Amino acid sequence: MNTKFRPFVFFPFFVLSACASKQDLVLFNDDLRKLKTDSEAIKIQSVGSSSEIQQLRDDLQKLKSGADAGNVQSATTASQIQQLRDDLQKLKSDSESNKTQSATSYADVQQIRDEVFRIQGSFEGSTHKNSEAFRRLGVEDSLLVYKADDIESRLQKVEQFIAGLGKSENQAAALPLKKGDAASVKAPERLNEKALFDDGMEKLGKQGYVAARECFSALLKSYPKSELADKAQFQLAESFFAEKKYENAILEYQVVIAKYLKSGKRPSALYKQALSFEKIGDPVNAKARYKDLLKVYPNSPEAGLAKKKR
Repeated sequence: MNTKFRPFVFFPFFVLSACASKQDLVLFNDDLRKLKTDSEAIKIQSVGSSSEIQQLRDDLQKLKSGADAGNVQSATTASQIQQLRDDLQKLKSDSESNKTQSATSYADVQQIRDEVFRIQGSFEGSTHKNSEAFRRLGVEDSLLVYKADDIESRLQKVEQFIAGLGKSENQAAALPLKKGDAASVKAPERLNEKALFDDGMEKLGKQGYVAARECFSALLKSYPKSELADKAQFQLAESFFAEKKYENAILEYQVVIAKYLKSGKRPSALYKQALSFEKIGDPVNAKARYKDLLKVYPNSPEAGLAKKKR
């Protein structure tokens, strides 16, 4: 087609298009206004939504921070729980160890108790045997002392008889002394031994125990047959008792018990010897002596004291 006619060819179309575009333009403007209104509403709504979104973001951040803090705290709590578990396990181990050690200690204690009981049984048996032996020894001492005194008396008589054989009848006739002469000879002896006894008692009263024993020992050595001999022996034992030398006192009281069988000091010696046994922690021998005292001297004042001890 010729180019000159092309515009004319298309002109009707442009006219028709122009008529249609006015209606469309009206519709388009209406739609545009509506879109603007909607856009404004959307903007307003978007502003509110943005604020809400920001609030949600802030809340989310707080939750994250709280979650992080919770995680840290949870980690700390977990660590503490683990520490508590470790401590509990350690306590269990220590408890088991203590139980094992306690069982071992109990076994050791029980073994020691058994050993103590065995030793106590042996000691009591030995003490009983010693008591019996001591009692027998006391009886034997009494018999030996009696026999020794009897032998000594016989020897003196033999010596006197031998001495009499070598003398003349006149000398033999001169041997007997008158009663007055005998009294005059013995008087100084009694005064002398009494002086020794009184001196010993005075020193004993002043707690001069060693000096008192020297006086009593001198009396016993110089005057073994004196009527004061048993009393001197008893006071010698008393001096050791007063000094709390109970083992020595026991031995010296035994001399009174075994040698001076008819002495009035014998009940006191038995009682004080029993007390001495108590002082050294020997109740078996103490009870044996109290029993002897009650058996031999049941009516003595010392027997009354012994009854209170049993």
